[in-house]
Amino acid sequence: MIVTANSKPIAALVRIENADDETVFLSNDPNFLAIIERSRVRHKKEGGIPSKEMRNRLGLNHVSF
Repeated sequence: MIVTANSKPIAALVRIENADDETVFLSNDPNFLAIIERSRVRHKKEGGIPSKEMRNRLGLNHVSF
C-alpha cells in the first residue's frame, strides 16, 4: 500500500514476516545502524576473533553452537 499526500507518494506499507518488534525497531534506528557500521569498518580494518576463541574467553568452551 502506498500512502500519498497531495497525490505524491510519502510512504509505503509492506508486510513484515519473520520479524519481531525489536528487530523492526532496531533495523530502522539510525543510532543502532551507526553502531553496526562502525563495527563492520573496525572488523574489516582489525579483523575479528574466531568463535572458538571467544567462547574460551567467556568460559563457554563447553557449550556448542
